[in-house]
Amino acid sequence: SNMATPSDELQAARSQIRQSKRALRDTREKLKNILDDETDDTKKIINDLQVKEVNLTKCIEELESRIAELELSIDNERSQIARQEGRSRVALPTSPTAEKQNKHAISLFMSASEHEQDDKRDDDIDNHETPSKILSSASSDQLTAADLGALSVPSLQTPSCIGAHLCLLEQLFQEAGAGTISSGVFIPHGHLRITVYNKLLESVQSCELVSSVIHDIAQNSEYKWSVIKAELQQEFARRDLLKAEYNA
Repeated sequence: SNMATPSDELQAARSQIRQSKRALRDTREKLKNILDDETDDTKKIINDLQVKEVNLTKCIEELESRIAELELSIDNERSQIARQEGRSRVALPTSPTAEKQNKHAISLFMSASEHEQDDKRDDDIDNHETPSKILSSASSDQLTAADLGALSVPSLQTPSCIGAHLCLLEQLFQEAGAGTISSGVFIPHGHLRITVYNKLLESVQSCELVSSVIHDIAQNSEYKWSVIKAELQQEFARRDLLKAEYNA
């Protein structure tokens, strides 16, 4: 019926992807076990199986995107409701995932000999957490928004690569002088915060799934990089699980 809800459609897509994966496994099994005796008949069979393999692979990829989209829209609906309920309680939406992730990143960053490094690390964190202090004393060759705007950024290929993509952008931004990475956490310079976000936007333009939700996420997190990063990773982590399941 044309009254199918997203969750109905999700269920249908999931059973379809299961069937397609089974068919793909069978097809690959047949291809592996066929003896190529160079006859035209066998060549035709092999060719047909190869075509089928390609088509099934495409079909599975499309279903994966569709499933991720549906999950996203169901999630968005839920989080919108939660947000509306939350707004009345909380003035500023801070993301617990971002805090958790930062803590995790920091704990990963600290080495076994962390006690000897305590003093040094405190200084580091102190410097990086207050970019304004560095900026006021910075020389005139400070990076401008226009300079950063001209920086070319890689395009995100699939939503499931968002984690690696964000890490690459952070390295790029740090190299360009747009911010600093402290204890594994990237902090853009205050005057470049929005330009950094614009570059992120430009880099995910090729991925409709990501670019369609990024505005909401950014506005709700007041364009704070660490929060945007955590929210995006959480939003698309499920897609990674799907992929892992498919490749298993």
